[in-house]
Amino acid sequence: INADEDMVDMRLRSKNLSFVGHLDRFVNIEKLFLSDNRLTTLAGQYLHALPHLRVLDIRKNNFESVDSIVLELQGCHRLKELFMLNAIRSNQTRHPSMYLHRVVDRLRGLEKVDGLPNPKPLNEEEKDAA
Repeated sequence: INADEDMVDMRLRSKNLSFVGHLDRFVNIEKLFLSDNRLTTLAGQYLHALPHLRVLDIRKNNFESVDSIVLELQGCHRLKELFMLNAIRSNQTRHPSMYLHRVVDRLRGLEKVDGLPNPKPLNEEEKDAA
């Protein structure tokens, strides 16, 4: 990826990408838009190494499962918003009601999933500990 390493908003929508690569050199990224691509995994993308990542959009891709996405995002402790509608090759993410609880149960710090509020938000004490 040829981009400014100081950027905070990276838009890679509709680029026909199947792999993004080492994003860890873009340490200032707060918002990452990867929708409308051919991504099948987040493994090896080093999203956990982006300390300021707050918003991630992975809609309309070809991921294996909700669980595979959540597993790779567990190290993204500042992530607040996740967009993943139609991110899975099957119909698992056709509607947020199908996956919202599975996602927020494991990514507790999320505030929104596909625009819907987290039905189990962290309380103030949990936020301080996170």
